[in-house]
Amino acid sequence: MKSTATIPITKRFSFNLKQLISIFVVAFGAIAIYFLVNAIIGGKCGEKCVMDTLAQTVRVAAPIALAAYCGVMCERAAVINIGIEGMMLMAAMVGYAVNVYTFSGFKSTGMDVASAAQTARITALVFAVIASGLLAFLHALVSIKFKSDQIISGTVINILAIGLTGYFYRQFLAQDIPIGPGTFPPVDIPLLSQIPYLGAIFFSGQKPIVYLMLILTVAIHYVLFYTAWGLRTRAVGENPRAADTLGINVYRVRYVNV
Repeated sequence: MKSTATIPITKRFSFNLKQLISIFVVAFGAIAIYFLVNAIIGGKCGEKCVMDTLAQTVRVAAPIALAAYCGVMCERAAVINIGIEGMMLMAAMVGYAVNVYTFSGFKSTGMDVASAAQTARITALVFAVIASGLLAFLHALVSIKFKSDQIISGTVINILAIGLTGYFYRQFLAQDIPIGPGTFPPVDIPLLSQIPYLGAIFFSGQKPIVYLMLILTVAIHYVLFYTAWGLRTRAVGENPRAADTLGINVYRVRYVNV
């Protein structure tokens, strides 16, 4: 019998997509059973109430899941990123500010309200990504090129984001701000929204960020474990010296992942 001591630790603790889906289904099923039992015993929450509660849970968890994916990509390249919260905070503030101010600007050009609202949302999304990307680049520059302590660098990112967002909020968003168009409207996915129970939770009336989360769940797993880039990323994270010997640009891989 082959001893487990001879099996690489990454092999023993690796998860394939089926195992991840199974864990997700079991965890989500446990939550669903809890609400169902509460509905049956207490009689306070009917079937629609249970479905709405679970759908809301998925909706609220989506931003946290995206932050977790960011952490996964960084950790796989051996970069500790505890500045994710600061990056999210900066993206939220910039996105909100751009959303409300560009909406009024687009309307003043004669654009109809619906088109102005959608254009403002997309513009805000782009600027939010750029804002968080700049903080991510700063973290990568300090921790990778200048080899600063990654924990300290991430902490500085969080403190910097708190200070900047607080200052800009007081200057531009605390009072006399124009009326914004709100967030992206909910979207129903044809056919998938008709699936019993799961359709009502995942594919009916959800915001685009939820669908992005579901797509990235599969996409990130595929990229990390079934592509050359994912192999390089894992090699850099597990043994950067060996990866460099094989000709992999360790710094470039880490920069891109962060």
